[in-house]
Amino acid sequence: MKIGIIGNPNVGKTTIFNYLTGLNQKVGNWPGVTVEKKEGVFTYNGIEFKIIDLPGIYELDNSLEAKIAIDAMIDEVEGIIYIGDSTKIGRSLYLLLHILQLGKPVSLILNYKDFAAKQGIEVDIESLSRILNINILQINARDEKNLEFIQDFIYNSFVSKTSHITKNSVLSHLETFVDKEKLSKLGINEFYSILFLKDVVTPKTEFIYQKVKENINYLKNIIEKNTGKTSYEIISETIYSISYSIEKEVIKKHIPIEDRLAISNNIDKVVTNKYFGIPIFAFIMYIMFFLVFEIGNPISGLFKSFFETIGVFIDGKDINPVLKSFLSSGIINGIGSVLVLLPNIVLMFLFMSILEDSGYLARAAFVMDSFMHRFNLHGKSFIPMFLGFGCNVPAIMATRIIESRVDRLITILITPFMSCSARLPVYIMFTGIFFKEKQGLVVFSLYFIGIIVAIISANIFKRIFKDEERFGFIMELPLYQIPQIKKLILHMWERALIYIKKAGSIIFLSSIIIWALSSFPFNVEYASEDTYIARIGKVISFIFIPAGFGFWQASVSLIFGIFAKETVVSTMTNFFGGIDDVSHRLQLYFSPLSAYSFLIMTLLYMPCIATISVIKAEAGTRWAIFSLFYTLFVGWLLSTIIYQVGKILN
Repeated sequence: MKIGIIGNPNVGKTTIFNYLTGLNQKVGNWPGVTVEKKEGVFTYNGIEFKIIDLPGIYELDNSLEAKIAIDAMIDEVEGIIYIGDSTKIGRSLYLLLHILQLGKPVSLILNYKDFAAKQGIEVDIESLSRILNINILQINARDEKNLEFIQDFIYNSFVSKTSHITKNSVLSHLETFVDKEKLSKLGINEFYSILFLKDVVTPKTEFIYQKVKENINYLKNIIEKNTGKTSYEIISETIYSISYSIEKEVIKKHIPIEDRLAISNNIDKVVTNKYFGIPIFAFIMYIMFFLVFEIGNPISGLFKSFFETIGVFIDGKDINPVLKSFLSSGIINGIGSVLVLLPNIVLMFLFMSILEDSGYLARAAFVMDSFMHRFNLHGKSFIPMFLGFGCNVPAIMATRIIESRVDRLITILITPFMSCSARLPVYIMFTGIFFKEKQGLVVFSLYFIGIIVAIISANIFKRIFKDEERFGFIMELPLYQIPQIKKLILHMWERALIYIKKAGSIIFLSSIIIWALSSFPFNVEYASEDTYIARIGKVISFIFIPAGFGFWQASVSLIFGIFAKETVVSTMTNFFGGIDDVSHRLQLYFSPLSAYSFLIMTLLYMPCIATISVIKAEAGTRWAIFSLFYTLFVGWLLSTIIYQVGKILN
């Protein structure tokens, strides 16, 4: 039997899929697209089940993931396992109520039973099963003892035929606007009706849509005329209303939902206020950067002392000069200079996790929605752009949530201007040397400039590209909650490991290449103007003279920064005397003005190789090439303007 497994992102879908299929998995791509497709099998009571892991989505819309999920549910699977969240029944039911209209057997697995218990949430599974007319299993997917029940649940649901095809009608709640009989005479069921009234058309539904397009458009016009809202908004609001009505009926809470909502609403009156919302968001971001340096710098100092001690120890050993140079200049100065900044990076992700887990990040997206529209950007563009503060690669992949082809392409092209965490080590090193008293403010200005450049670029692209229909942005604002310390620590640990692995792979390899090019020919001084690396830098260094850093060391650092932005730090440290001397030596080459100009260039110029690769995968080769040259030009232009204007003002 072919069973599709679907649910919202972050509900434990992958955990359940991995448990069911184990090593019997096959990973590829869905036909014609770059989105990953996972399939696996398991056998139970003599029946082989083929499980297809459908993309995690919140909504049936025109996003690439949603279209894949819709077509797979229509054409590829015989039954559907829906994974929901025990702590967010209303949100989970929203997508499920859409899927139930399909008319295929559906079973519901509610995850996070333990989290629900901790929050005082008790779900009346029996009542929920009766209302939805489907089988329900409530578990904690992180507990393997709970997972043992899943195979038996699936067998009983789909083989023993105890799973029902729902008879609940969503359209019956819309009878004021929608004539069900007329739709039925057109030969389309409730699932297709809801899709078409929400302007969702997929490759599998295109043929049917063309036959009923005229009648659907007539119905949409009636709805808009009578309500002043689009059919998309009316249907979405109606299904949300049903979802939360069911939630109220089947959930018992120790803390009444009304009280928790009242607390959230009172806070939201301030943080989502149309006048105060954006200033509050900017202030929170500034405080975050301020704390990153206030708390992180003393810890980074301990790391720095540790690597300096190792360097002194190696220098004092009587070993082969080439090996000593390799260990000291290549490894300690290269990797050590990046690892010294680990505390600041980890703190950055800690504060971002707090914003997300507390529920504030959703508010930030809500506040920024209207702001984005003023500058011809889609509200959903904010989510990938904010993710870009962490890493541009997943941020660009997240643009799939944007239905409009033009808006999606524009967001892909402007996301590299978001200051990713890989750039942060460069900011920390330069601001620590040239702007010690105002580190937080200077770094905040770089993030802010990245956003401004992205907005200006979006307006330019919007005038060039052909515009198309813009879809609405409907989102749920979760209740505020205190972030779980265990989860925050785990997230910090994961980010630290990623950073360390990067230092041990890309940065390690880059450091070896830099050391080798700085050491040869053997008869010249290390990192002198006669080495191979200096010759490479001198070829392009004249380009950066107007920007204030027209010397070969800066040029080479930017070149190696294309592999990984952190490499700019390790390259500079290699050239300027190691971890202990770099602070003094850099001041001989940079002034505060040219240092800031260099930071602007680091912020805006070419994305790293990984980002270029994902742009190529998501938008095509020509846009990846365009992104390379466009970002390089913008970075050079703005850094030059800042330096030249700064010289005049001084």
